Amino acid sequence: MRHVNGWAVWCVALLALVLVVAGCAADDSSDDDNGGGGTTITVVAESGTEQALDGTWTVCKDTGSNQDRRDHIVISGDSVQHTDYSYSSTDNTCTGTETVEDELSLTLVDKGNREQQGWSNGSSVVSAPTGVDGSALPDPPTGTVVDILFEGDSVETDVMFMNDNATPVLLYTAQGDPASPCAPVDGFDSCMYAKDPLEKQ
Repeated sequence: MRHVNGWAVWCVALLALVLVVAGCAADDSSDDDNGGGGTTITVVAESGTEQALDGTWTVCKDTGSNQDRRDHIVISGDSVQHTDYSYSSTDNTCTGTETVEDELSLTLVDKGNREQQGWSNGSSVVSAPTGVDGSALPDPPTGTVVDILFEGDSVETDVMFMNDNATPVLLYTAQGDPASPCAPVDGFDSCMYAKDPLEKQ
């Protein structure tokens, strides 16, 4: 009977284990191409091709009170980090003393596309905003319905439309402040909000 070297057998076994572990690591790294943020969320865009929401988005808003507010939103896949800042300015510049008002971790769920009834400025139905080429955006627009999941299982629904032909890229939503005058459909605004779009940084 041929003698088998025990050291050689142990080396072969160790090499096989290393190859298995390396293969698993390679498989894990290929599961997600957006930095570990889960499923990439895409929305209807002006260019005609749905675009990913990944990136940093921000907007400064004059709240009509004694302070400006700025939303700072970082999206990776379906994960969102939302920070709400207030400023001592009152002229829609978001300058002066900055205060963090709220920080939220959210999850997005794509619920498909639907046609909205039109555009709103928060108090009345208006014409569509003008695109970068001077022509109006679609009216009525088709947007992507997105569920926003909060910690604690509460859910809000929004509709999003991206003007990816603009510089910077603009993201319009259905949730305006004050509320849209359009009749709610399925529990949320049926018009896109024409004011204060988020700007991609």
